[in-house]
Amino acid sequence: MARAGAGKIDRSKWPGARLATKEEALERERLAYENGLVVQMGKLRGDAVLYNVLDCENEFMSICHCCSCCCVVALSKYGPLNIEHL
Repeated sequence: MARAGAGKIDRSKWPGARLATKEEALERERLAYENGLVVQMGKLRGDAVLYNVLDCENEFMSICHCCSCCCVVALSKYGPLNIEHL
């Protein structure tokens, strides 16, 4: 079975990176929800470039629990209303 998207990332380049179990992923979702973080899912080409998985660009999805302190996607929530036109 061919690995796609996140499964093709060379995790050796990212200290501490590893594949999570389904149970670990669900626990992270629960903690994020309890802490009031809002999940953002998307297909950002920049992520596929960063992780060198361009051959999976159409299937690679990122999941972020955005907060106002560091998330680029948070600009759409916390930025000016006309952010698309800037």
